[in-house]
Amino acid sequence: MNIYEQNYWSVYVNFLEDFQDLKYKGYSIPYLCHYASLIRSNKRLVAKLHNKKFFQSLKVKVYDSKEVQEKFNDFINAHKKERKVKTTGKVVIHDVYNLLRFPIQIKRNLFTKDNSLFLIESTKSKPKNKQENKQENKQKIKQRNKKSKQRYKQSKKISRPQKRRKKQKIKVSNGIKVKVKARSRSTLVNSNTNHASHHKTFNSYLPSFDQSTIKRMQIKATRIINTFPRNHLYHDKLFKKRFFAQISKIISRIEECNGLFEQEDVSAVIVPSTHYPESRTLVIVAAEKGIPTICMQHGIISSEFGYLPKIADVDGVYGQFEVDWFKSKGIDENGLSIIGHPRFDFLNRPPSMKKTDVIKALSLHPNKKNILVIVRGNNQLGMWKTFLDHIPFKKEANIIIRDFTTKPHSLTKSHPFTFSSRHIRLYDLIKASDVVVSYCSTVALEAMIAGKPVFIMNEQIPGYVGYYDGLKDLFHSSPATLSKTVNEYIKSKKNHKKYSEIKREFLAYAYPGGKLSNVRLMKLIRRLTS
Repeated sequence: MNIYEQNYWSVYVNFLEDFQDLKYKGYSIPYLCHYASLIRSNKRLVAKLHNKKFFQSLKVKVYDSKEVQEKFNDFINAHKKERKVKTTGKVVIHDVYNLLRFPIQIKRNLFTKDNSLFLIESTKSKPKNKQENKQENKQKIKQRNKKSKQRYKQSKKISRPQKRRKKQKIKVSNGIKVKVKARSRSTLVNSNTNHASHHKTFNSYLPSFDQSTIKRMQIKATRIINTFPRNHLYHDKLFKKRFFAQISKIISRIEECNGLFEQEDVSAVIVPSTHYPESRTLVIVAAEKGIPTICMQHGIISSEFGYLPKIADVDGVYGQFEVDWFKSKGIDENGLSIIGHPRFDFLNRPPSMKKTDVIKALSLHPNKKNILVIVRGNNQLGMWKTFLDHIPFKKEANIIIRDFTTKPHSLTKSHPFTFSSRHIRLYDLIKASDVVVSYCSTVALEAMIAGKPVFIMNEQIPGYVGYYDGLKDLFHSSPATLSKTVNEYIKSKKNHKKYSEIKREFLAYAYPGGKLSNVRLMKLIRRLTS
């Protein structure tokens, strides 16, 4: 580990030990917190994480990330009960922060209302005061009146004879033709309730409990903080605000989980991450009830801070890379299963939008190569500008900039020869492209699975695990070199065979072929529930 990683894990373990007595119903709250968000905005602390002297000043020092996993193993084992086999129970699937990304076809075909239950977070907003309600109502009335006027104006433009009548369908019943009224929009919406019936909010399982418990726990946390007068992190206003919010969230989630497992017959739990208090608490309470848990890998392991510690019984990973990496962190191979991801199963299916339609929608030149550039906000912005400044194939290719939002990226303004990906779906963009250039993202892996040539902009980040190092000549830290390599690939077939072989070797290790991911997942569920 480098000094940043040693400092990060050391500060984390100090936090666990300092607040370990902050317990609710036997669960130590700091072990259920999302620690990264508690310190992320503290620039003073983040700067110290790069300092060797800071490491020496810490009470508890971590020299290897295995020590962190061992500490969490003790916590997990203290709550783990003998596994209960429930072949008839429902599989609870909880999506946290939209990380699950199961395709709708998978949800409909494999996880029905008879065998599963999708749990979502409540969207209920905090209560508004009278003044806010009054203003909101005025605004709604104003918008409603505006829409009414627009509809009236529109109806005046169309004379009555021109208005299209709803076409009536003809249905044959016992040899008699019967006219059937077209279904209204409300009827169509209601027809989907059968599918939606196995989607419930977590707070629908929240029993009545003493809410003052949360306040008392926050007061206890304050007392602990006051025993560390020189710890500037614990006394930071934003740290306390976020910590107290997480305490409230964790206590409520413990109660919700207890309500869930009392009311529902649950055979297994699936989450996309155990990094956050919402899902980590669910997994730990499930362990207390003897219910097996699965954590689906939601993206490549670009940094170890997002994937350690491992909490669930089994982590469904992409490939052998993750198995070897987790084992190097002291994790038992029995707690790992190569699943891939169900959404990747769709990469080799026909696109929802044809290449010609993508070209037309983005106003691309039909006879040019399509270069898809994957960026994330303003991360590496300077490097991407350099990459675009150095490309000699501006006139020979359509360069499409794709950010994680649908808004045009600033690069499309600073470099007008590029195109915004707009609203086009990611997989349609990948399939319509000839080359994909990306930062160290999951999209690069997806493009390779789809059979596309991929080149990656490398920038070392804290906790980087070397995921894409095996790509060799396709992986560059210099934007100018990356631009040159992509240019050579487009203009000459000299290195095509070599690059294809590098990609093939990488995928064999990172994402092996064979059975579909959804088949592997269902097999794992059966193994854990029988």
